[in-house]
Amino acid sequence: MLKAFHKFTNSLKSKGLNPKVLVNPANNYKYVYLKKVDDEQEAQTLFLTKLNNTYQDKLWILSLNNN
Repeated sequence: MLKAFHKFTNSLKSKGLNPKVLVNPANNYKYVYLKKVDDEQEAQTLFLTKLNNTYQDKLWILSLNNN
């Protein structure tokens, strides 16, 4: 599983993207993200434009509660 994870993130890097990793402490799941924003409208715009046409695969938005 770890090998596939590194292969995926390296693939993103080779496309000129800057992937980051978030680990959910509740379940230890790792999430790869390409952009962090604080504004819901900006997230929706990036989603609809496929990150300003820089990523053509499936995308989703993860909303986090930092409280």
